[in-house]
Amino acid sequence: MLYYYPTILPPKINKSKLQNLKYTNFTSYTQTILYSDEGIFQIKSGKLYTVHFNDSSSSHKVVINNDEYISDTSDIILSPCQKLPFDFIKKNYDVTSYEKGSIKMIVQEYKNELKHLYFEIKNNNIYGIHDDIKELIKCAKS
Repeated sequence: MLYYYPTILPPKINKSKLQNLKYTNFTSYTQTILYSDEGIFQIKSGKLYTVHFNDSSSSHKVVINNDEYISDTSDIILSPCQKLPFDFIKKNYDVTSYEKGSIKMIVQEYKNELKHLYFEIKNNNIYGIHDDIKELIKCAKS
């Protein structure tokens, strides 16, 4: 999978405009993450997973409509885990994803503050990916 991460987060996201954008589907859910000295853990559907990153050496910068992104093909791997870490910080993120064709824009907020935004590209062989990212981010910022 291919990911695009903006190097600078926009100050706000206009969710209502994104939800009304033509040909865009959106879903919302809560993501529970545990941070500890033992690593990062995620609770998903009542089950505990450790979060691992399989880093790729092929990341590079991309400029789309004067906005800079990091393009990355690293994998995020969730491995089942049987026990909670001893000491952890629990955060419940409000996540909204906006899907347009083969592109999904993921918005993570914690206590109504934007913490993370990225684009997930299912098929990077499709023409117009940069145009779709440009349209989504323009709508999100307006």
